[in-house]
Amino acid sequence: SADLVAKKLNDQHLVLCASPSYLERYGTPQNLQALSQHRCLMAWRGGSPLSWRVKDDNGQEVRFNPSPYHQISDGDAMMDACMAGAGIVQFPEALLRPFIVQGKLVTILPEFAPSPTELNIIWPRSYQLLPSVRFIIDELVSLADQNAFG
Repeated sequence: SADLVAKKLNDQHLVLCASPSYLERYGTPQNLQALSQHRCLMAWRGGSPLSWRVKDDNGQEVRFNPSPYHQISDGDAMMDACMAGAGIVQFPEALLRPFIVQGKLVTILPEFAPSPTELNIIWPRSYQLLPSVRFIIDELVSLADQNAFG
């Protein structure tokens, strides 16, 4: 729209992760069918679980809806539960990267990862943009330039 301005911040890559203790106890799923039998920690919004985006065996992107073992509406709580060995999560890789590097989480089934999704910031076109809005835009663009979002 001519009334909006958009700036791409990055491409978000979704990954499936579990803790080493979870994988030791329950094993590592080798395909989507096996994944559906695991303890999946699902985001919960609007009264229902959010499906995961994955590629199927034919490389087509699909919505994957395993039976939720836990339904959690808070991202930090989901990551904490995952690191404690409660199950498998899907999150943007940039959010999980520190825990992967520290060995607290392990990426699983990378061959089923969906295509990246663009992360954009959008704001109204205005000659008199509020300074606080301009500040947030500039900060987000600066963080993106530092690869803070992936």
